[in-house]
Amino acid sequence: GWIMDTPFRMELKEEVWTPRGLVRVEDREEGRDGEARRVILEGGRLRGAETLGGKGGRDWENAVLAALRGEARNPGPVLFLGGGSGTLARLLFDAFPTLQLLVLEGTDELVSLARRHFHPFDRWGEVQLEIGEPWALLGGQQGIFPLVLVDLGALPSLGDLPDISRSRWASLAGLAGPEGCVVLGGLAHPEALGRLPLDALLKEARTHFSRTALYQGEEGAFILLSGPAAPFWSPVLPGFHATTATEE
Repeated sequence: GWIMDTPFRMELKEEVWTPRGLVRVEDREEGRDGEARRVILEGGRLRGAETLGGKGGRDWENAVLAALRGEARNPGPVLFLGGGSGTLARLLFDAFPTLQLLVLEGTDELVSLARRHFHPFDRWGEVQLEIGEPWALLGGQQGIFPLVLVDLGALPSLGDLPDISRSRWASLAGLAGPEGCVVLGGLAHPEALGRLPLDALLKEARTHFSRTALYQGEEGAFILLSGPAAPFWSPVLPGFHATTATEE
């Protein structure tokens, strides 16, 4: 049932155990005037969210969608590591009906829960879906994806930062190509991460990408990594502004 008399209310819809931990679907309402959201948690980490009306519920995903709509062009083949909730996939197909999308997800259970509890998505059959260990799946991909989306909640982490080796950075850069962008979404707020660890992460990213930008919001952040010929994104997106940007 609902937890009453607090600014936070939650109703559990379903939960299952998977090789990656407990996956839960919950309805949440934060603050007395907050809009209710349905969320998917995997091992306590947020893996998907949308409003009960089907709008995007993760700020970084909404910002990415706004950036792509602002460019007013199909982003081309998209690779989404950790996109199994289907929310951003559905909204991308709504905006770009001829989209090509490859989703790499850790478990079938997470995808099945999303299909049962999230807003109906009648084009799941057009999504190429691969299930397995995220980095192993990424290393097996070939070709160029002008847009690579990464839900950091799907990846192993060191504290609140993603655990990305040099070879994995190289894989991301190679798959995006010189005209591509990589978005690392679901990053904690920079104040929570600490300046030195975050600077070290960005420094390593700059050895593989020509441009890096840290987009900061009220509660979280995401990182945009771009090849030398990639399109520029606006420094101001809904709920975010670029606080660190470099070009080499």
